Amino acid sequence: MQGFAPREEIRDFLEHAKDLVQSRRRLLLQRRRTMDTLARLGMTHGGLWNEILNLTVSDYVSGPEMDHHRRFPGPIWIFGLRIRRDDLYIKMKLDRYDPEGLLVCLSFHVADWPLTYPYKP
Repeated sequence: MQGFAPREEIRDFLEHAKDLVQSRRRLLLQRRRTMDTLARLGMTHGGLWNEILNLTVSDYVSGPEMDHHRRFPGPIWIFGLRIRRDDLYIKMKLDRYDPEGLLVCLSFHVADWPLTYPYKP
């Protein structure tokens, strides 16, 4: 599938991301949309991280794509998942400047458009 990361690269990213979540090397940017979504779903920060721990290759939407976030430059990965009737958009990246590794969740909110899952069966 041209334009999408190969499954192995996605698996590697998710494996690394999940290791960081489990070792508490994680950061949630507390943007208004994310906080509003968590409140609406009755979800805690811990619940958000549990959802990330359950992501699979079939939840992949796109990436890695360049991002120009000032504090956390580098490629982003987009995943999606369905909670209740909501399709959620999840944007994450690895902080390449943190020597111990850090997973940064930039967005976790209801998707603004239909998400396409290239590896969903």
